[in-house]
Amino acid sequence: MVSETVLHNTELLFGLGVQEDWRFEEEFKRKAGCSVICFDHTITAAYWKNRFKLDFIGFVRGRRLSIERIKDMLKYLEYRRFFDGKSAIHYQTMIGYPSIGGKNVHQLMAKTSDKKVFFKIDIEGWEYRIFDQLVENSKRIVGFIIEFHDVDLHKERISKLIESARRDFELVHIHANNCGGTDPVGDPLVIEMTWIRKDMFVPSHDPVERCYPVAGLDYPNNPRGDDIPIRFDGDVRT
Repeated sequence: MVSETVLHNTELLFGLGVQEDWRFEEEFKRKAGCSVICFDHTITAAYWKNRFKLDFIGFVRGRRLSIERIKDMLKYLEYRRFFDGKSAIHYQTMIGYPSIGGKNVHQLMAKTSDKKVFFKIDIEGWEYRIFDQLVENSKRIVGFIIEFHDVDLHKERISKLIESARRDFELVHIHANNCGGTDPVGDPLVIEMTWIRKDMFVPSHDPVERCYPVAGLDYPNNPRGDDIPIRFDGDVRT
């Protein structure tokens, strides 16, 4: 959920965490006309080699082929097409502490001149370590989408992070990632949040929507499963 105002004001998209899915980066780049720089230390030449090997073994053993499976086998070609080294770049670098070879938000921002930046963040737990840096760079960050993992273990911490961001950013959307599953009471273990800088935020004339997922807007991350409803404090689960 990214507004036209944000798209028109973004000059650079940072994608922190690529894995095998860069659809968001591709769509954002197409609509905003901005450059894309991604960081993911797990997607290497060895990774693609091993992935193709497993796919080829499956093909030889006669697994049933489909259009989706064929696309899967050719994923590396899609990767090379999008990450052309010019308008879209992928660095095999982790996001984390510089002391262990990673890059942090301050370092990324220092190399972007005066560009207005949007962040997409899915870094498997490291989001807790860089969140404060996003707030500290609010003058040039127009917004960010961040995925919080292990929500059941970090509810209090997430609440404090939300409070720290509210001065400069508006929380405009929440979505549960159904790939992460739920805790014993049915609450999601992985949550995606979309934040927009306050001067970029255009309030809707519609009533505030507190029922998530939002029909027509949200879709399950895993299409084979149902979306997970989000329960707020005070809600009664039936």
